[in-house]
Amino acid sequence: MRSKALLSVLVMSGVLVVPHAAFSRDDDYNRRNDSYERWNDNDALHLQGRWYMNGDPNKPTEIHQNGRRLEATNEKGQTSQLEIDRRGDVRASGWQGLRGDVKGNRIEWSNGTTWTRRPSDRIGYGGWNDRDARQLQGRWYVNGDPKKPAQINTDGKNLQARNENGDTTRLEVGRDGDVRALDWRGLHGDVRRDRIDWANGTTWTRSPSELSRR
Repeated sequence: MRSKALLSVLVMSGVLVVPHAAFSRDDDYNRRNDSYERWNDNDALHLQGRWYMNGDPNKPTEIHQNGRRLEATNEKGQTSQLEIDRRGDVRASGWQGLRGDVKGNRIEWSNGTTWTRRPSDRIGYGGWNDRDARQLQGRWYVNGDPKKPAQINTDGKNLQARNENGDTTRLEVGRDGDVRALDWRGLHGDVRRDRIDWANGTTWTRSPSELSRR
């Protein structure tokens, strides 16, 4: 009797355990499958194709579908699988989980770079060598300090900025005339006539401040 009772318990335990494990595997598969199907139309179609890093025509990137996976290729030819969340934003699992905020025809990555659908007409000397460039070029002073000069100029192709420490960056000029320092983690600068208010709290002015002279 004891043997039969023990056997019954083991059989019942097995019946309870096996379906539970099978359900977990099926549930996990279904979640992954549902996740794929969720963006395997509008989101994926919108993202696939050619992109340009920071709008630079010489730095093309691409997003394409590889079987059941969505993959991104950066300007260096490196690839990563892309995951899309419910909002349509992306995460590059192969690039240390780099996140991208999808805004229409732009992807703003958390490392400060931006992918655009078309080459920017602000990249390259000829695109913005007019009022915007003339207004920005020349000597600036960090927080109005005459001992901390900065500079904005062109190298014949790009607009560049140099801070008081000698560090340089390419500048991208937006349609509103504001700037973004591509090599300073995408630091944004609000241009207001003879001053640039940077997002890190510093300000560049055209003339040294009288208070700084004292």
